[in-house]
Amino acid sequence: MTDREKLFQEAETLGLEFKKNISTADLTELVNEAKEEKAIAAKADSYEKPVVDETVKKPAKSKAASRRAANLLKRCIVTPLEPSKQELQAEFFSVGSGQTGFIKRAVVFKEERLIPISIIRHIKSKRMSATKSRNTPKGIVHDTISVPAYNVEILPDLTESELKERGII
Repeated sequence: MTDREKLFQEAETLGLEFKKNISTADLTELVNEAKEEKAIAAKADSYEKPVVDETVKKPAKSKAASRRAANLLKRCIVTPLEPSKQELQAEFFSVGSGQTGFIKRAVVFKEERLIPISIIRHIKSKRMSATKSRNTPKGIVHDTISVPAYNVEILPDLTESELKERGII
């Protein structure tokens, strides 16, 4: 039996699929890769998996769980810092992804409101350009900087007595 025939036999026992007119070098490489993968799989099977602590929360896997997490309401006050938006009473914000779906809310400015956490993250990520002037020996230099467009003040959750006062529970 030749080396090539031995390689063919070994490849067939490993369950590899290949063309019968494959070169000996390619067949050798294919068999060696399959052996390596088999060795790695054997090590993985013999690997003792660590004990997972039940108290550690796992990330949401389902779309429904992701949507619930994105719609979690937080108490906050949103204030626009952009001069053109300071006179507005409210603004619509929308966010979405394949996992959470599309969420759209009107956010009232300068008042305490319950807003979904995904909208809060979106509002915090909004930036605006501002000009900062500074004096130098050559004169006044205007630098453009990026600053937050909104101030978001996250308030602590309501206590049970406050919930009763407001008639929520």
